[in-house]
Amino acid sequence: MKHKFFVIFLAVLILLGWFYWFQYRPANIRSYCYRWIKDLPGEVEELRTTSAITRYKALYDRCLNEKGLK
Repeated sequence: MKHKFFVIFLAVLILLGWFYWFQYRPANIRSYCYRWIKDLPGEVEELRTTSAITRYKALYDRCLNEKGLK
């Protein structure tokens, strides 16, 4: 009986770890990077040009890379 409880506990722990690493953590990182880009000064005026959109995409990708998603 103790082995059954240990196996179930270990399986739940592994599933929670998997969920955190592959679902919850990446969502939080993407949210953080989006908020970071959104809070940059002059965002609204500059986003009308293609070069600004490209710059913000590059900054977003750099943020994801620094946080370990790319």
